[in-house]
Amino acid sequence: MTGAWKGLKEKIHGARRLEWLLLLVAVCVFALLFLSTNREAAPNSAQPTELEARLERVLSAVDGAGEVRAMVTERDGAVLGVVIVAEGADAVRVRLALAQAAKALLDTELSRIEVIEMRRE
Repeated sequence: MTGAWKGLKEKIHGARRLEWLLLLVAVCVFALLFLSTNREAAPNSAQPTELEARLERVLSAVDGAGEVRAMVTERDGAVLGVVIVAEGADAVRVRLALAQAAKALLDTELSRIEVIEMRRE
């Protein structure tokens, strides 16, 4: 009888190795799928929304603004915050004009809008 138990024990031990191997393969496949999905989503997440793109087009027309990037954070349709990065934001006049334009376009408070000078490279 000990021989039968020993054989069964070896079969169970071998099955555990197979289960671990299958688990490892499943984890690797999941990781590859997850990483490939994130790679495809990452460039899209950096793309401006339609609202941000429209805001950027309007703000870049402000005299002295230069290149403009905008990010709008919303929750349930309400604007929580706006960040505007512009080449010409080093001038107070341009900074104020950009903030006032964003305030009017987004119907939000000035305290929710931050205008920052764009890094020069």
